[in-house]
Amino acid sequence: MPVSWGLRWTILLLAVALADFGIRFATGFDVVWVVRAEAILFLGTALALWGLHRRRPPQVRWQFGLQQILAAAFALAGLRAALWAGGLPVAAANLVVLVVGVLLVGLGVVRSRRKRAAV
Repeated sequence: MPVSWGLRWTILLLAVALADFGIRFATGFDVVWVVRAEAILFLGTALALWGLHRRRPPQVRWQFGLQQILAAAFALAGLRAALWAGGLPVAAANLVVLVVGVLLVGLGVVRSRRKRAAV
């Protein structure tokens, strides 16, 4: 019996949540190790989600956008964790992630308007 694509997304997100929970307990909630592990976990999850999205995008428009938002959110969370783990102060890392997030939203709006104009 084949596994539906929605179930694959759900399983992946639950696995990430469980892994993050496990990492926190395994490291004794040591922020340095948690942030390092989360950087790898979240960036890997973003790649996996984007791979699932590219492999078979949904036919429903709202699901298409939701998948892109989830992948981007994990990429931004991974970027922030990587910046923190690299020694950048929290406020500066958050500012970098904010700027990148705003640029991604702006890019999405421009691409959406170009698609509508082409139709």
